[in-house]
Amino acid sequence: MFKKLYDQAIQWSKHRHATKYLACLSFAESSFFPVPPDVMLAPMVLAQQSKALRLAMITTFLGYICRWFFPYTL
Repeated sequence: MFKKLYDQAIQWSKHRHATKYLACLSFAESSFFPVPPDVMLAPMVLAQQSKALRLAMITTFLGYICRWFFPYTL
């Protein structure tokens, strides 16, 4: 079951909208999704090293800060 999710995340990392997918995956992983965004982040950083910091910030903000902030808004 997780193998399919892992393979899907790898495919998303090659897509032209990969940054948007990474943001969605980071937010979903912080709430309910079992596949961490690192699966998608690593190939993206290796392919686009000039955007590494930006991609890491997207993952950090949407993954960890939203996970901390979201429950307090309910």
